[in-house]
Amino acid sequence: MQIVKNELKKFAVEELIFASALYRKRLEGRVNELTYYKCLERLVEDGTLSKAARGVYYFPYTVGDQSFPIKLQGIEKSLTGDESGMPVGYALYNKLGLTTQVPFRREYLTSRIDEDKKQIGKCTAYRLKVKFDKPTIDTLSALEVLEHYKEIPGLDEGAFMDYSKTVAESFDEKVLAKLLKKRRYKKSTIAFLRNLLNFYNIKNELNEYLSEYSFYDIPKMEDINESASKPVIF
Repeated sequence: MQIVKNELKKFAVEELIFASALYRKRLEGRVNELTYYKCLERLVEDGTLSKAARGVYYFPYTVGDQSFPIKLQGIEKSLTGDESGMPVGYALYNKLGLTTQVPFRREYLTSRIDEDKKQIGKCTAYRLKVKFDKPTIDTLSALEVLEHYKEIPGLDEGAFMDYSKTVAESFDEKVLAKLLKKRRYKKSTIAFLRNLLNFYNIKNELNEYLSEYSFYDIPKMEDINESASKPVIF
């Protein structure tokens, strides 16, 4: 128990502790695995630890004898901090200014989990084993937005055109190639990205991912730009 406690001391309040990863990286060979999990359960029983999900623990924020459930900020920091992940879904679209819709539930891509998908409270995490540096986040953000373009609620087309220019300016084909080996996106998404880059006269080799004999039902950048430029009539 003391060995386990010494390792747990390295975690901050409301920082997620992924039990299997902690054991594999720091305790395997030092503590029997069954004993390790029994130690964690005893710490939960005495109120030292709380459970965020199956196999996921945290030190709760406490005031006196009262412990509080982990806040969203704690979960997000654990899933995305130190280049370990990023938000996707409505949280991403809102962050990019594409919609004013506020997400009720949160979704993340993260390298912190060992399973393909993990539910932690109102947050859903999807595993993606990459380093989430800026070029990677920029490219993934573009792919996620284009993949779900038609599903974004209250999409601001003017904001999308501004964002699309940023996508074109930061495009990195090597980063894209690496990510497409790690995460699957529809061919129509790649075609949408190709058309976006062509709209801004950005050289690319995206045709190699597409079939010249296929028709991709995607929005036209010219139509979006024209629609975004139209004055709103009340």
